[in-house]
Amino acid sequence: MLIGNILVEMINIEEILRLLLNSPNPVYHINDFIYGAQIGAGNLPADWKEDIFFRTGLIDFSGWATIVGKVASFYAGYGIIYNRKGMNAWLTACAEKSVGLSWDEFYFQRGSGLLTCGNEFVKLFSHYQQNFKDWRDTNRAHEKIGTYRPVLVATSLVVDDGADAWFAADAKYRNADLPLNFTPSLDDFRIGYFGREEDLNKAQANLNQYYPNRFHAQRFFPIAGETWQRVLSSSPAEPFLSSGVILANNVVSLGGWADPLDGGKTVG
Repeated sequence: MLIGNILVEMINIEEILRLLLNSPNPVYHINDFIYGAQIGAGNLPADWKEDIFFRTGLIDFSGWATIVGKVASFYAGYGIIYNRKGMNAWLTACAEKSVGLSWDEFYFQRGSGLLTCGNEFVKLFSHYQQNFKDWRDTNRAHEKIGTYRPVLVATSLVVDDGADAWFAADAKYRNADLPLNFTPSLDDFRIGYFGREEDLNKAQANLNQYYPNRFHAQRFFPIAGETWQRVLSSSPAEPFLSSGVILANNVVSLGGWADPLDGGKTVG
């Protein structure tokens, strides 16, 4: 039941149906969607076409970010539904038994009662996930990146005229009006970094010291103050998995495949 609910939250069914219902040529979009699903992520063919930047993917990355946030909320002990007493009992019974074991080995260690350590953990986790309410409980995905520790997350961007070209080509894709003619200039390509403003400012200040001639350092584009919901909806959403993601000020994210900086050295 829990796995089924998670899969439902991750499937991009609403966007796919919206595209097909509004398409003047649904056969084209169905065939294109099937083609993209067959190719899959990480298998970019030599004859790839520009429609990979516009094709609606099967995964709803916003839904995926919500799921990750709820998992993080569980580990952070957020909310009135968190079974603190049960977790303390589980840790007392099972923590030391986990040392040096794989999860498969640890799973069958005797817990605090009749259940194994693995069974008890799954019971605690499942109860939390199934009873989590968005209107009541705090989802860590809604917290801002960098709140607890310095971190930078990369994504590739098109800006300025390149972003305008993306919007024009996206409209053509949705209307099945080919060719799309999406040929942005390299001048409009940036490598964006999500993070806390203080950390981004420090990163920019350190670029000349650590990366004086690196291309991706020259394309550094700070994106401050965003939530993990936005970060996890954008950076993993790469071509073949998702169309571009629109950020603030009409900047378009094309996913985190771009070569990242050494975040620790740059922020440190």
